[in-house]
Amino acid sequence: MQKLRENAGLTQRKLAERLGVTVQTVSNWETGYREPRMNPSQTLKLCQSLNCSLAQLAGAIAPCQDN
Repeated sequence: MQKLRENAGLTQRKLAERLGVTVQTVSNWETGYREPRMNPSQTLKLCQSLNCSLAQLAGAIAPCQDN
């Protein structure tokens, strides 16, 4: 997901602002510490922000790490 965000020219802060989440949440998604949990409209907003398809997003999300 980090690569998609960087390709879209967004910082973690800017993406977090667009989605209404914290920077830490975006960081957790990118590292695989947490998986995104969103409703369909939030998922669409994320895809639009990253200029990607749902399939691209699904392939870019790091698997959640077992702690």
